[in-house]
Amino acid sequence: MKALVTEILGLPAFDEAVMDAQIEYASILNGTVIFHFRDGHEILNTYQDKRRGVKWSAERREKQCQAIKDSWTDERRAAMSERMRQIRGEKKWPKQ
Repeated sequence: MKALVTEILGLPAFDEAVMDAQIEYASILNGTVIFHFRDGHEILNTYQDKRRGVKWSAERREKQCQAIKDSWTDERRAAMSERMRQIRGEKKWPKQ
């Protein structure tokens, strides 16, 4: 967002004071930012989300799903059940 503001205002570096003085608010929807300026004009700008990492292959996804399933041992299930009983006992649930 700072990079978009810097670009829209034509600044060499981000300056929050300049931004606050000129931009009233910004609205964001579907890769589009509309900057609403205090003097009434608007500037529309588009952006792309940065993808982080590499998309998993079907093989990698299957391997991860299997690892998660394998991690739920009977011992772990029992411990989680006990923990949930404890949480339910401490919480004040509304009567139905």
